[in-house]
Amino acid sequence: MDSNWTQVSDMGPALRRDFGMAWDNASQQVMLFSGAVVSAGPGVDPGAIPAVLGDTWQWDGENWD
Repeated sequence: MDSNWTQVSDMGPALRRDFGMAWDNASQQVMLFSGAVVSAGPGVDPGAIPAVLGDTWQWDGENWD
């Protein structure tokens, strides 16, 4: 089993945490919904309240839409 990831697209959802992801049998695609983003970097409070996202993305095996 190959344990390495390969980036297949540079267009898609922003880096996030606490998202929902599920397989949609009707469209035969993976669906990603919501999540939270906290800015990272020097001077950013690690206890900062994350921005909650409300976007939905679908992955068809090659592209995010």
